[in-house]
Amino acid sequence: MTIEIKAENRPQKFRQSVILCTDQGYLPFASLAIHTLLRNNPVRDYDICIASLDALDMPAELRAHDIRLCQIDVGDAFDGMPVSKRFSIAAYLRIALPEAFQGQYDRIVYLDCDIFVIGDAFSKIFQLDLQGRPVGACNDCAKWKHRNNPTGDQRALGINGP
Repeated sequence: MTIEIKAENRPQKFRQSVILCTDQGYLPFASLAIHTLLRNNPVRDYDICIASLDALDMPAELRAHDIRLCQIDVGDAFDGMPVSKRFSIAAYLRIALPEAFQGQYDRIVYLDCDIFVIGDAFSKIFQLDLQGRPVGACNDCAKWKHRNNPTGDQRALGINGP
């Protein structure tokens, strides 16, 4: 099975991208996250992309900001995965990003839709030395609040730590 871009409003322009995965229900939250990113970082050397399983219309407030909108075909890759009203199949889309955008981007920064970007040095994230590792990550807010307690994911995997 191949994961691929099914439709897009424009091709890539940069070799790095910030990508938010959403469905129609979370699109307003993604729009706010992008707005805060753009407000604090008006000059950028990366694409900002909204990835979705479904065809979405670009929100009016983002149309003038050269946002890339991509519909991703994942086939049956996530069939049987647990979903709920709050956690749709679109939440799994982040796992498919490396394959969907293979050959287009050297680095992808995935952002959850429910974030608020502060600071004006976002481009520096793309310059972080990952020391040869394919993935970098940061702690979720649950880990910030309770540093010594394992997260639900860590408990399920039997691990703890930063």
